[in-house]
Amino acid sequence: MVTPSTSQMLESVSPTRLERLRRCPLRIAFEQAAPEVARVATSATALCGLAAHRTIELVIGSSWDLKAAWATACDELSAQGAGDVQSTYSARRTLLRLERRLNELLGYRDQHTPKTVRVEQTLVSRDRTVSGRLDLLLVGPEVAVVDYKTGTVTDAGAVRESYERQLAVYAWLAAEHLGVDEVEGALFSLREGIVTVDVTASVRNTVVATLLSLRAAFNSRVPGPQPATPCEASCGWCPFVCSCEPAWTSLDEGVITTLGRGDAVSGVVSAEAVMAASGTSAIRLQIDRGTVRGEAVIADVSHHVAGALHAGDRATFVGLARRSEQPLTFAWRDEISQGMKGAA
Repeated sequence: MVTPSTSQMLESVSPTRLERLRRCPLRIAFEQAAPEVARVATSATALCGLAAHRTIELVIGSSWDLKAAWATACDELSAQGAGDVQSTYSARRTLLRLERRLNELLGYRDQHTPKTVRVEQTLVSRDRTVSGRLDLLLVGPEVAVVDYKTGTVTDAGAVRESYERQLAVYAWLAAEHLGVDEVEGALFSLREGIVTVDVTASVRNTVVATLLSLRAAFNSRVPGPQPATPCEASCGWCPFVCSCEPAWTSLDEGVITTLGRGDAVSGVVSAEAVMAASGTSAIRLQIDRGTVRGEAVIADVSHHVAGALHAGDRATFVGLARRSEQPLTFAWRDEISQGMKGAA
């Protein structure tokens, strides 16, 4: 696909959209143009995260046994065509972390003596400008919102700011929905357990005010293009980076040094792909744009990417590992690398 030159109005904005509005409004325009790409979550880490969320939902919401809930969650994802969670290298580790940490979440729930426990609760503000899907909402003498994370939630002892903002939006929605002033917030990390977060009224109101301001700025540019803010951190996780002309221009001009976790290259395929015994392919590429120039071989390319490429096609890759300088050789890395025909 090409870099979008148009965009559409945003109705309600979720915490995920808030972070993208802060980092790169152009990514939202990409998502509007190709929502099917934005929804893809096929990595082992992503699949295990989905399975963990569903497992906790079954345990908290329906009092399932943990292992039975995990097996059911994995089976559901497989039936939906998302992939075989149980066969991934992350599956056993995720289940072990659930076994070790889940009692902390159950204890947090019980401490609040909720009258109602709501799992996967979608809330939309009265004016429909803010929305969110809460992993866990506890309603009783005390109101609390909890969001689940499979990884760590702190850096150097402080909660990551993006997670603080996310929980603040959820708390704001809960406060509006229930008509209360006092709301508690916590993150449940499979790595760190329960981590409390300040979601007092002043904090959550400030975050939502920022969200609405960014939404208004985005909508003021519709139907025109949205600005890009390329940086190594954002581009490294963006599924549209192969197609993003502003990102590649920033790389060309030395504003940034890479487009993610590894080398980024674009050029013309100089020979037909060679299939290896492992089922992956090697591609020869005459690179004319990216972190390096010249004739190179890209090995271990997944078949779904290599199968679409032929001699003379333009191809773009990001997140490659450099194996050698002479001859210039790169390796495709599952869950990190991206590749496509055309673009750049």
